Amino acid sequence: MREDWVQDLRRYFFSYRQKDLNVEAAIQLKKQHIPKSLYKYRSVNEYALSNLKEDSAWCTHAANFNDPYDSSLCFDFSSDYMDSLLLQSIENQTSGEGDNFFTEDNMNILSTSDDPLKAMIELAANHKGSSVTPDMVDKLYEVCKGFTDNNIIEMNRRFNAAIKQGYKICSFSQRMDSMLMWSHYSANHTGFAIEYDFSELPVTDIRSRCLWPVLYDDELFDASDFFMEQSRAGSFNNLFGIISAIHKAKDWSYEHEWRLILPMSPSDPPMNYSVPVPKGVYLGSKISKEDEEKIVDIARTKGIDVHRMRLSHNRFQMIPEIVG
Repeated sequence: MREDWVQDLRRYFFSYRQKDLNVEAAIQLKKQHIPKSLYKYRSVNEYALSNLKEDSAWCTHAANFNDPYDSSLCFDFSSDYMDSLLLQSIENQTSGEGDNFFTEDNMNILSTSDDPLKAMIELAANHKGSSVTPDMVDKLYEVCKGFTDNNIIEMNRRFNAAIKQGYKICSFSQRMDSMLMWSHYSANHTGFAIEYDFSELPVTDIRSRCLWPVLYDDELFDASDFFMEQSRAGSFNNLFGIISAIHKAKDWSYEHEWRLILPMSPSDPPMNYSVPVPKGVYLGSKISKEDEEKIVDIARTKGIDVHRMRLSHNRFQMIPEIVG
């Protein structure tokens, strides 16, 4: 997918500034592009058969998925960002009373320095009564820099762990003819795929509003600007967790994935969630006779068409054929 409309989606939804965010426009836009058919690949087991019977789908958190980067983000805190935080912290502590280290002259030095952290340590070394000597400046600077870098790494780890628990996700694909997905998600072609149509749901339906296309990229979603905006303006686009959940590596682009992303408490367990009545069912090319009969019985009861994936005799291609 990665048609022109996706650029508009990014513009409406990905802004780190809350004032530039237009969630309703993003939802209306993607509603126009929800595919008529989305597929859920399944192995044959009691849970999958129950989902087929009950028009439900299993939603779980990203930590359970097969991509170790799923829903991950990063903070690429450049020196500009850290310098901004440092200066803001200094300004917040300035009292203007007594023997204040943060004098107007010192603040001017810090605010115009290419490296405010080092400038502050140098000023401290020259400040009256300071125990920081000039020969300690470089060593202290390296210690402070290392402490900051380690904090960023730990912050990344904690945020990613929290975000992976903060949403419940169910994945669908625009494709029903992917040999890789039949192998990975339908037990080496012995399972089945369920076809759904989310496009007919009204835009007010939570299942339509929470259905998002996955975007494929070379780099993790960088949330630095979102937190920079919080420090600058006191508000930011707090939907960044959804943005991270729809960012995946280009290696996964063959899946043409859409995701139902439900915002929930990290303490909420994985759950079955209502989905539209299936349009059709597709049987894997290596499904057993016993499993085929189970699925066909459910589908016939629900009035759903059943197809079997037939292997082409001269191409690497699977062809769906209606089961009579």
